[in-house]
Amino acid sequence: MKKLLLSLLILLTSTGQLFASHGMGGEITWECLGNGQYQFTMKFYRDCNGISAPSSVSLSTNHPIGNIPMPKIAANDISPDGILYNGTGACATCIQGGNPPIPGLVEEHIYQSAPVTLAGVPPAAGWLFEWGTCCRSASIDNLVNPGSQGFQLRAIMYPYNFTNTNPCFDSSPIFTEKPSTIICTGYPFTYNHNAVDPEQDSLVYSWGQPLNDNGAALTFTPGYNVNSQL
Repeated sequence: MKKLLLSLLILLTSTGQLFASHGMGGEITWECLGNGQYQFTMKFYRDCNGISAPSSVSLSTNHPIGNIPMPKIAANDISPDGILYNGTGACATCIQGGNPPIPGLVEEHIYQSAPVTLAGVPPAAGWLFEWGTCCRSASIDNLVNPGSQGFQLRAIMYPYNFTNTNPCFDSSPIFTEKPSTIICTGYPFTYNHNAVDPEQDSLVYSWGQPLNDNGAALTFTPGYNVNSQL
C-alpha cells in the first residue's frame, strides 16, 4: 500500500532540437532519515547552451514550515557519449556548448536540504513542494510559445491513515535512470526511468500537466494534449 505519493518527474519532449535558454526538466524526492526527519533532493536538468544553473534553490511549500533552502551539492555532465554520426571524433561535452549551439548537451544539477521536521497530517490534497524557473526551449513543438514559458517542478506528499509525519515513516520513490537527451528519429524507442520505492510500495504512472513557473497550466499546440504529449 502506498503511504505517501511522491513526486513528478517533468521531462520536456520535442521533435525538434533540444538546445534551450535554460531548463529541460527535473525531479523532487525526499528521504525519511533514521532520526525521524526528512531530507529533500532536487535534480535540475539544464541545457548546456543556456544560462547557468543557480548555486542554490528554495522549495516553496504549503506546509507551515515555509520555504526549504537547498544548496547545490553536485553537477554532472550527462551529455551523450560515443562517436559522432560521421564516424570521426567524439561527441561533444557540456563545456563545448558552441556557437551555433550543439543540441543534446545536458548538465544535471543536484540540490539537497538539511534535515527538516514536517509535523502534522497532510490535508487531503497533500502538501506541495515546488520550485520553478524560466525558461523552456523555444524549439519545443508541443506547447504554445514555449520560449517565453517557465516550468515548475512539483512533488506532493499525501496523507496516510491520518498519521502524523513527525516522526517520518516513508520515503518517496526515486528515479535511478538518467534522462535520455538524444534518440534516433524513425526508430522505436522505449524509455524506462527505473523508479523504485525504498519501502517496496506499488507505483503508478501517468502524464503530468506542464506548468509555468507560477504554477499555471500551459497550453498544448493543436494535435497534442495532456494524455498525448508525443
